[in-house]
Amino acid sequence: MIKSNQIRFIMTMTIILCAMFAGAGRADFRVELESGSVAFGSLTKEDLYAGFVEAGASDGVYALRALITDDENAGWTLSVRADTAEFTSVFAQKSCEDLLWRVDGPEPYIALTQYDEPAASGAGSDYVDIDLKLLAGWGDRADSYGIVLVFTLTSD
Repeated sequence: MIKSNQIRFIMTMTIILCAMFAGAGRADFRVELESGSVAFGSLTKEDLYAGFVEAGASDGVYALRALITDDENAGWTLSVRADTAEFTSVFAQKSCEDLLWRVDGPEPYIALTQYDEPAASGAGSDYVDIDLKLLAGWGDRADSYGIVLVFTLTSD
């Protein structure tokens, strides 16, 4: 039998964020991330029974925020992808697709891949808030996991 204090430290998760932009050398066109990482912390037995843990699940609450600066009010698209196909860890393997994301709100989550997936588009400066959901279960090996998310801002 597994005791609850043994479960509490089964898995920790840290997500490193990276921003890139392609704006034809415009100084007034960029993306900045509010934080350099998102930590899910140690998962609990309740998380494992639920099969996931969320960061920023409530409307108006977010896991991470990107500030888009576009002083010329030109069109832009913000995309997100994983830097690698799997989370980094010491002893275990976990697919990047076990991390789901969405723009803050009621929309369904999207599995993270290594391919740029448009997250938001617009014109002018704006904030883009992202929610994250990590799929986790009793079959996941106890370890510390990490992955790099790459956000790319392109001008339309």
